[in-house]
Amino acid sequence: MNKEKSFIHLPPFGLGFVSLGIQIVFIRLLLEIFQGNELSVGLVLSVWLIGSALGAAVFQPLLKKLDLSSALPVILFPILLTDYFLIKITPHLFGLLPGAQLNLESMVWVSLGTIIPAALLMGALFPCLVELQSASKISKSKNITEIYQWESMGAFAAGLLLNFILFSVLNSFQIVILCLMVFYLFLPGNLIGQFTILKKVNRLRIIYLFFCIILLLSGPVLVNYFHAHIYKPYLILSEKDTPYGNLKVTRLEKQLVLFSQGKVLYSTPDPFSAESRTLLPLLLHPAPRHILILGGNLVGYLPYLEHIPSVTQIVYVEIDPTLVEFQRKLIDSTEFRTGLKLEFVVSDIRKFLTLGTEKYDLICLNQPEASTLNLNRLYSQTFVRLVKQRLKTGGIYFFTIRSSENYLNADLAQYINILKNTVESVFTSVFIVPGDENHFLASDTNYFTDILSRYSEKLKTYHLRPTYFVPAYLNFRLSGERVRSFAEQLSRQPVTGLNTDFNLKAYLYHFRVWNRVYGLRTKHVFNFLNKYKFWLIIGSLLLLFITKIVLWRRSTMRLLMRLSIIGGISVALEIIFMLEYQVLFGTLYSRIAIIFSLYMIGLASGTAIINKLNLKKVKDSYFRIVTIGLIFCAILFIPLIIFEWQIISNSVLYQTMQWIILPLIIFLIGLFTGNYFSLITAAFYAGNKISAAGLTYGADLAGAVIFSFLSSLVLIPIFGVTGSLFFVIVLLIFVML
Repeated sequence: MNKEKSFIHLPPFGLGFVSLGIQIVFIRLLLEIFQGNELSVGLVLSVWLIGSALGAAVFQPLLKKLDLSSALPVILFPILLTDYFLIKITPHLFGLLPGAQLNLESMVWVSLGTIIPAALLMGALFPCLVELQSASKISKSKNITEIYQWESMGAFAAGLLLNFILFSVLNSFQIVILCLMVFYLFLPGNLIGQFTILKKVNRLRIIYLFFCIILLLSGPVLVNYFHAHIYKPYLILSEKDTPYGNLKVTRLEKQLVLFSQGKVLYSTPDPFSAESRTLLPLLLHPAPRHILILGGNLVGYLPYLEHIPSVTQIVYVEIDPTLVEFQRKLIDSTEFRTGLKLEFVVSDIRKFLTLGTEKYDLICLNQPEASTLNLNRLYSQTFVRLVKQRLKTGGIYFFTIRSSENYLNADLAQYINILKNTVESVFTSVFIVPGDENHFLASDTNYFTDILSRYSEKLKTYHLRPTYFVPAYLNFRLSGERVRSFAEQLSRQPVTGLNTDFNLKAYLYHFRVWNRVYGLRTKHVFNFLNKYKFWLIIGSLLLLFITKIVLWRRSTMRLLMRLSIIGGISVALEIIFMLEYQVLFGTLYSRIAIIFSLYMIGLASGTAIINKLNLKKVKDSYFRIVTIGLIFCAILFIPLIIFEWQIISNSVLYQTMQWIILPLIIFLIGLFTGNYFSLITAAFYAGNKISAAGLTYGADLAGAVIFSFLSSLVLIPIFGVTGSLFFVIVLLIFVML
């Protein structure tokens, strides 16, 4: 009997493994297409949950009615492979060159088209497993919670392996194949012998495993061949999935172009960018000695830095060691003059500024704009304060954003204004050089009153002869008419407040700028939501209150509604957790697997605890206790927001938060969610012996669908992280009452 039981646990474990493994791989692939936009994680998650809910509540009962349940394991293999390659060719299907950005509408359609088929099958397999084991003497509610528990444990195992081993040694295609192998291996012959529904697929399963081995071994060759055809006119020289994103080194004619998460980092050689991002701050400072360069194409900057005799140290910071190694190889053949010290630091930029003490004369930020939460944290007030702490007296801070040569539309002007307000809140002297790129110069010493004459004079002093950023060009950029026009256009679109890590204003204004370019309908929707946001919240709460009254006498429907809300809130908290983690530490891409696995082991532990208690009757007080636990988890986020500066300023607290407190919070969210699911399932099936096996699972997923979608595309973009968190707390109190 024990042996039989152990085999019974293998299929849900395998399902959990393949489900989370595929989910994380697809999220990472779509993050590359969506250029690292973290809110797309919530979008992809909501689409995955839509498919899972439909699979559990609709697709599986339909297959059962048609006597086709045995087809599920059969079609899983071709469907997942098709989905993988469909994601890969998405930019090609949209006619996009590498580095081009999708608008929000396209992101939604891409997610639906690529994720739904796989998620539909995963969702249908859960109630299928429940039906397979329905012959046992275990009650249906306990059977469901046990499968839920073992599925969560399989997901936990997948998360651990992905985070610590697989992402380091295999590419995404090989990981998909490996997940499929685990799934088919965990349908052993003993189990097939017990359940006649699986006898039909035994031979095909063995064939699939054989093909999996072939594809696993040939994965790199197949992926390289595939990329060679879909990335034309770029020639891909190398590609690597690093812990920080997908990195591609490509060649276009005589230029090397680097892409990270689908976004162009820089190209080389590129003398115009090198001159415009180096010479201004370098020549305006009286005598720079120590220079901090935060990312970018260092090899392009060195020819100009070498001409400045006062420079003795250059520190280059980049989080991805692969990019650092790339720069080292480019610089190897360069001869430096005696006394010039070049230091490479592999670190998150904010972590480096937080934990270090050395001060610099110039700090140059060479990163893409605030198009993601990870990048927004490099343009927040907290970041600017960190920069100021690391500047010497009279030091200069410099960064560049894309703009428009002559005309600023409303969204672009507001985006520039929010960045300007943020920098001005920290530095006493801020100047913007207008043009198709806006160069921000900030200092507590006013170097910016006579830029052109100082620039021209220093060029002669240091015998520098730029090719593009010559005095005549700078004179054109700084003409009185141009500077006045730029200032007037900004003044016509004033914005209040500053860009912070958690209100995400720079990110949201940047989002509006590019959605204005790619899709005006989306912009109008967001403007409407922003205008009536508080009425929408009140209306939502009123609708839930009316629904609760209507369902007051229908206990089973009320249970399903409560489960949907709690399941949704749990996913919303998970999304908020991931965003807070990204804001504080900037390593979500490399930690997403372990975050998901901690949440899943929390779910498994929560269901196991309720099963062990073997409750005779589920009381309302049990639900309230678990809900209070979730409220406690939500409240724990608030100090992270209020005391963010104190956290990142204290190295011990910073490390404790990253490795102990936040992992504990995500585990507790999963734990209380697992508790609630088990309690609802026990109460629901106690009075509904003949109900379909996937009802509570489907209700849980339905709530998760709604909340993950709303959190990513409405709540967080409109209210920010803080406002979304308070809304979640209000909902939890509503459920508890």
